[in-house]
Amino acid sequence: MYAGLSVADHLRLGARLNPGWDDELARARIRQLGLDPTARAATLSGGQRAQLALTLGIAERPACSSWKTS
Repeated sequence: MYAGLSVADHLRLGARLNPGWDDELARARIRQLGLDPTARAATLSGGQRAQLALTLGIAERPACSSWKTS
């Protein structure tokens, strides 16, 4: 998380770096959480920063891979 970036900036960065990005999910979650998209990460509480980080991880929609153990 980058202190100088806004919530919206983090979402744009996530979309740019992740081909599977779910922008609708990310924006809906930010609205549900009541986070101000213009707020800088540095001004968010610890809990709000954690929720933003979770949102970034969820919206990334990473491909699942299976681990094979021997």
